[in-house]
Amino acid sequence: MKIGRNEPCPCGSGKKYKRCCLRKPDEKAAEPEPEHAHGVELEDFPDEWEMEALIAPYRDIPRPPEGKEYAAEDLEQIEAWWEGHQNLLESDKEAFLKATINLLDTNPKLFPYLDFAEIHWEMFLEIDGQKDWTLLCETLRKFKTSFLEAYLPDFPYYDRYLLFEAVFKGDEEEVAELSSRHKIYADYNPDFASSLINLLLLTGMEKPLFDLVEAIGLPCWYSDNVMSGYFAVDWLIFQHYLPALENRLAPDVAVEDVSRRLSETGLDRHFHVEVGFLRNFFNGVRVGPDILKPEKIRKKKEFQDFIRQLSFHFCGYLAWERNLHWSTAKACCDKVYHYLLDGSKKKKTKFDYLPSKPDLLERYLVEKCSDMGLLDPVRALLMLQSVYFFADYLAYRQIIDEGRKQDTQNMCFSLAEKAKQATSNEIESLLFARFPSVPAERVG
Repeated sequence: MKIGRNEPCPCGSGKKYKRCCLRKPDEKAAEPEPEHAHGVELEDFPDEWEMEALIAPYRDIPRPPEGKEYAAEDLEQIEAWWEGHQNLLESDKEAFLKATINLLDTNPKLFPYLDFAEIHWEMFLEIDGQKDWTLLCETLRKFKTSFLEAYLPDFPYYDRYLLFEAVFKGDEEEVAELSSRHKIYADYNPDFASSLINLLLLTGMEKPLFDLVEAIGLPCWYSDNVMSGYFAVDWLIFQHYLPALENRLAPDVAVEDVSRRLSETGLDRHFHVEVGFLRNFFNGVRVGPDILKPEKIRKKKEFQDFIRQLSFHFCGYLAWERNLHWSTAKACCDKVYHYLLDGSKKKKTKFDYLPSKPDLLERYLVEKCSDMGLLDPVRALLMLQSVYFFADYLAYRQIIDEGRKQDTQNMCFSLAEKAKQATSNEIESLLFARFPSVPAERVG
């Protein structure tokens, strides 16, 4: 398999291959195994100029405006205001918030000078006490309406709160409106875009999900500002699986249908989705693996195939038996696949479908769902939801008994409650409170 120019370099540098080992003629980089579960690979194009022609439309992605330079006199005034109110951050949070809103009302030209992100980070994420999510969102909307130019340079940071609120309320129209700026500045903040995609997957909001990945998928894939665009590309392609899945097409017919749709949209010019992978997926969602004792499998490739087919069948179970949206089912399928694959790589450890102790699952959450030492609540909740559902599936297939299922689900409840207590804001806490019924079911 040829390493794609825009894929992460297999040497582990964190750079794209084209900016690392591709430039070293005397060194040949090792070919990595795909880390994703969709079978998507960058197409092997015969000529460099053809690749450049495909990338050209995604070269000049708009950038948000930068903040203004402010007058010295105005800066002195805002420094004086800050010195007079800074002590309220620790002594009276509510009074400090009212003071910032009053500044917005009485002296609006000075308000954008405040480091708004820093103020609200300290106020709402670091200070203990009562959290007023509604007041924060109202203030953000006022700030956005009055000072869009000051808002834009850091819009992903601010919009995160408003999007959480809109998703929690199930307001797809507001989610679409708030996502619109992320579509314009497609590669500006890929970490936020990835987090938003996970949130939409977790809650089953398919329309805004696919609208978003349609807009940012290829720009993020080809952008020099994004280390890997898989987080959007996977779902850009998966949306073309849906008609075949919803109509329960036979596997061979489903493969033809997906291939045709990828050709009609032009995505087959950018990516090669293996026919074998498609056939295995559409077979797998219908029929689970025959071998239910993985310890008897000796060959690594056969074991990986077993895990993949098991996760595919789990996906079909969630959609057809639990009535989840296919995108949510596929996200849970991917989580379980990687969990089982990671578990199979541990030496001197007997393979198990589920974590045997709470601390094992907690360590896995910390390892796989944290950024810069902080737990990502959406990724953690999606992982817990996946394990919870997987226990249901294993009991449904009589691979485990009801006692093991209940123990695992109680473990997930306990960790969800622990994560809820550790969340930094009210809306994330409310999201955890919905566990284990976070994903919305399909209507009809």
